[in-house]
Parts: sequence; C-alpha cells; structure tokens
Amino acid sequence: RGDRLLHVVSVPQVNPFTLRAAWHTTNQHTPSHIHEECEIYVNVSGDVSFMVENHLYPVGWGDIILSRPYEYHHCVYNSDKPHEHFWILFSVNGNEALLRPFFDRERGEKNRLVLPPAEKIRCLQICRRLAQEEPGSTPAEGLRMFFDLLHLLEDAEPDESPVPANTLPTELAGVV
Repeated sequence: RGDRLLHVVSVPQVNPFTLRAAWHTTNQHTPSHIHEECEIYVNVSGDVSFMVENHLYPVGWGDIILSRPYEYHHCVYNSDKPHEHFWILFSVNGNEALLRPFFDRERGEKNRLVLPPAEKIRCLQICRRLAQEEPGSTPAEGLRMFFDLLHLLEDAEPDESPVPANTLPTELAGVV
C-alpha cells in the first residue's frame, strides 16, 4: 500500500446551540440594542447604514454586518424607502473557537464584511434557505448550510474604515 495524505480537523468541542433566521422588510427605525447571541445581518435592499458600538458602516446590497454578544448595534435609515434584510441569531455557548470573524476583533471593529459578487449571491441563497420554515430536510442539513455561511464569512474582507460616530454630521449624529 502506498502512503496516503491524512488531514485531521480538530474541533475542541461543539456545544449545543440554537439558530434563528428571518427575512424582514421594514421602514421603521430600530433602537440600539444588544443580545446574548451572535447576529449576522445581510442587507438585501434599502438606503441604510449600520451602527455598531461607535462606528457607522455604509451598507450596500449583499453586505454583511456581524455583531457578537453584548455589542451595541442598530440599523440607521437614510431615507423612508423600505429596507429588506436577513438576520440570523445564534447562541454561542462555548463555541467561540468556531466563530473567528465574531471574536478575533475588537468591539465595534471590522463588523462589516464585503464579499465578491458571486459569493454575495451564494450568501443570500443560504440566508433565504435558512429563513424558510424548514431550512433543511434534517437538522444536519440546516447545520451544513449554517457552516457554509460561516465559511463565506471567514473568507470575506472586513471593512477596516468605518466612520467614527464623533465625525458624523450634526443632523445625523442626533438621529443615531
């Protein structure tokens, strides 16, 4: 027998977690909030920006905003146009090692991720399936889709240059 290559993937532990996903359309402003889950926000349409901690991120079609537990965040509406987006909330429960894009950064830093166009389409397809009543035929299928999404996030480029809140125009600073 010839030698074979062996690749070992070591995961310290995968603790149970819950996952909620939804597609949402609104033109209602939301207050800054926190929660104990991680959140993946994916913009579909609308004239919006996103505030995380004290940084304002411009948001376009297919852009992603990550927030980890207890990181203040909210959507900023730049007009009254309807805003469509996906949000995915999931518990962490000791799985931080699997969630590098959320935890390998400072709070309020590198929250916006930008994917190439083809990967934006793939991301939106995954989000659409996760937001369906039955995202997969089995729990394993739902987890596969979630980990496919995490894989896209790990390869995405973080936006290193948000607008600090203290540099916003006075009119906008009063709104956020």
